Amino acid sequence: MGCMKFVSGGQTGVDRGVLDACLAMGFDCGGWIPEGRKAEDGPIDAKYPMSELKGGGYQDRTYQNVIDSDAMIIIICSDIPSGGTRATIDHSNDTGKPHLIIDMRVRSLDEAEKQISEFITDSPYSKVNWAGPRESEWKDGYVVSRELAMRAIRHIRAS
Repeated sequence: MGCMKFVSGGQTGVDRGVLDACLAMGFDCGGWIPEGRKAEDGPIDAKYPMSELKGGGYQDRTYQNVIDSDAMIIIICSDIPSGGTRATIDHSNDTGKPHLIIDMRVRSLDEAEKQISEFITDSPYSKVNWAGPRESEWKDGYVVSRELAMRAIRHIRAS
């Protein structure tokens, strides 16, 4: 599978969950964040190895993460994704980048893990952008994302 890196936009919820999984497991991570390290809970902690997008806000950061990534894993828990989650889906479609959308309303953690494993196994992806709702839009997004990222990292290391 080669070297892989997980990136996100650093927002609370799904974004932060994947970053914390990577940091806990010593897995390469990063991504673009808005200037000023802006997130809904205040400045993004310096422990996250993120790159500030000078002059950029949330939408700019979202777009740059899609542009710089080979593929997207998008975790949702709603009928109609909004905000940065919707923008990630739209930018993926516009750029023709592969993306996997996992709706946790209809998937168990085990089913989601299987989908992610199939998506990244033997893939040419070196940088995978994880996206999904912020904490204020889905309170369980952080925990779900962290767990799925940890399972994905274990899978990558075992391959």
